[in-house]
Amino acid sequence: METVCVFGSVRREIGSERKSAAQLRTLANDASRIAAVEMPGILAKTESLVGSAAAVTGRAKEAGSAANRLERVLANGWAPEIKNVDQALANLYDLAGTRAVLKVPTPANVDVLVNNLAKSIASGELAVTRVNSLVGESGIPYLTRAHLDQIEAVGNSIGKPIATDIVKYPSGYTGGMVYANYG
Repeated sequence: METVCVFGSVRREIGSERKSAAQLRTLANDASRIAAVEMPGILAKTESLVGSAAAVTGRAKEAGSAANRLERVLANGWAPEIKNVDQALANLYDLAGTRAVLKVPTPANVDVLVNNLAKSIASGELAVTRVNSLVGESGIPYLTRAHLDQIEAVGNSIGKPIATDIVKYPSGYTGGMVYANYG
């Protein structure tokens, strides 16, 4: 018999909650294994995008971190359920990540990177869903509003709008975040 806890008008079945957490861990393990297998291709695609102008590294999200993310997705109501690997993958937007650090981060080199990104989007080689320019309160962004407008325009021209934003942080952190579907 499963124990049932009642919190006000909310009933939670503890036995099924444990089962759900175990299922999320299993799905997270499966998703992490998929990402690990795909990482070489994702790294290669990023390297082809940035060329020799940047050093590229990457990683697949560790299974425990992926399970925690899936638990937060359900707890916050961002998804009604996660019952299979496809649903897990759809809710792990950061399951695989690459980092391209420009060797010489000049405005001209950033322009080249953004132009390469725009060409990859326009050709359908890369499906970008969002681009954020992260910048410290008094910092100078790598990705300017003009860059973001360029990326938005390319997305709109192929009928796939791309959300963009400049996000200010109280720290001095500066970077560009490109959210893409590699699959």
